[in-house]
Amino acid sequence: MEEAIVPPEPETRFDFKRTPLPFDKLHKYVILQGRISEEGKVTDLVVHQGLSDEMDAAAKRAFSQWTFKPAVRGGKAISIDILVGVPSDPPKQAAATTPAH
Repeated sequence: MEEAIVPPEPETRFDFKRTPLPFDKLHKYVILQGRISEEGKVTDLVVHQGLSDEMDAAAKRAFSQWTFKPAVRGGKAISIDILVGVPSDPPKQAAATTPAH
């Protein structure tokens, strides 16, 4: 029986400015395919399914800068294939809270 793989965990994340999209492409994902190396770096990244050339390039550029705690099998870091959906919608900002008076 093969040992279980502990999945990679993001350590450093980068976001990007979303570009305008036609209505039919709103609330969708740029799908990126690649690998996370034994060192936790994103490699061999390509656009698997895109939304627009500009949005695809920006998503690819941002995600290629992420760093990870690498996947582990049997106590040893391994490279792993990934398929990642990057949302076309910007992340929601945490709502500002005001102290009660």
